[in-house]
Amino acid sequence: MQRRSIPAILAILLAMAFVGPAVARAATIFYVDDDAPGDPGPGDPNVSDPLEDGSPDHPFDRIQEAIDAASSGDAVSILAGTYTENVTVYDARDISLTGAGRGVTILKSDSGTTLGEAADFNLFGGTQIDVASMTLIGPVRLAGHFSTRLRDLDMPAFSVEGSYLGSLGGGSLEIDDATAVGGGVSMSGGASAGLTIRNLTAPTSSVSMEISDGFPFLNLSDSVVSSVDLHGGLSVFGGLRSVHITGDGLFAMSGQASSLFVSDCAFDGGGIVFFEYADPESNWDGDFSVTGTTFAHDGVYFDTSGSPGVSPAEKAVTISGNSFHGDGARVSVFRRPNDDVGVGATSRLHVTAVNNVLWNAGIEATLDYGSPAPTGMMGRLLADLHVVNNTIAGAPTGAEVTVGDHVAGIDQVTTSIRNNVISFGQKGIRIDGTTDQTVTVHNNDLFGNNSANYMGRPDPTALN
Repeated sequence: MQRRSIPAILAILLAMAFVGPAVARAATIFYVDDDAPGDPGPGDPNVSDPLEDGSPDHPFDRIQEAIDAASSGDAVSILAGTYTENVTVYDARDISLTGAGRGVTILKSDSGTTLGEAADFNLFGGTQIDVASMTLIGPVRLAGHFSTRLRDLDMPAFSVEGSYLGSLGGGSLEIDDATAVGGGVSMSGGASAGLTIRNLTAPTSSVSMEISDGFPFLNLSDSVVSSVDLHGGLSVFGGLRSVHITGDGLFAMSGQASSLFVSDCAFDGGGIVFFEYADPESNWDGDFSVTGTTFAHDGVYFDTSGSPGVSPAEKAVTISGNSFHGDGARVSVFRRPNDDVGVGATSRLHVTAVNNVLWNAGIEATLDYGSPAPTGMMGRLLADLHVVNNTIAGAPTGAEVTVGDHVAGIDQVTTSIRNNVISFGQKGIRIDGTTDQTVTVHNNDLFGNNSANYMGRPDPTALN
């Protein structure tokens, strides 16, 4: 065996020490220009520069040519012009498409523009696409797993679909600073998905999410839209902040416990309708909050039904600091017997209506079973209902709390109506129910109502 000297070994080690890590491939920018100076057929993508390679001097005629040439991490720069073609990003490449500005770069497609179409993406990976600074004409569709950002765009109806849309490892759509016309933004699919929208101007268009076997997560802010629809086969999670809704309002429906937060918004026509139907095995936890919002016509209706006794759960409903000019605020809780799963645990419900101003409408809370509960088949519910510091004028009933006939004797319901001004309506305060409940009515100012200020039972007059 050949022996190496100590100096030779040291030289080899020294050389190895100076071998650096592999250099990552630099990102490439591919250019697209349909009337470049060297193009023998300006404006005609069928007549191209024979030397075109996507470089600044020899750009591609078609956007699709640049996408096909790009690798993951590359960028496509689309110069001014109108491009009539169908664009498809069909595999798991992370690329960006950037135009020269709205109304300057125009992508026009008669049959549709498809971004991110691939159903076989890894659940925790997939295409990441950034589309910016252009006008899109014609329908736009995303399908499969993806993470996509759209910004600084004028765009038409935009739809997202896929049987595994956004499962766990990603699958999100972000829209920032865009104008939408036509059908608005819709997202549908079988699994959970996320949609974040900021600065969207779409006064005649809707934002819609329909997720059949999962939950939609919506974060919508600083935008103008006609309506919002959220449908979750499981739950609904969402937040609206500083949104002006010009048309049919917000409609949400879920099959399990959900959370929805609305703050500092304005509703011109329709208000908020939220139906939550939890099956006996589902989790009843979740919050519903509406704060600092103006309702010009319809108000807020929150309806939850289920079996909040299967496991310990807590739900909070908060209506605070809002202005209602047509319909008011209604909260209905209907509990179904959980006879399929046996005796449940103790759950808590908190309903608070505070610091609201209501014209021609009042505040109503109803707590009941949909049917009599079999003995031992319903967990205990501890509910507290608070109507505090509201100004209510011209309402059929200013503040109404109803505890239905079928609420179990083991339940505990606490009602507090305090420091409200209720005037010039049909009735002032109505408290109704056949079950024992703790009622506090204190320091309210009631005047000008057509009938007795207090209606129902127990009669709280002495408590005021």
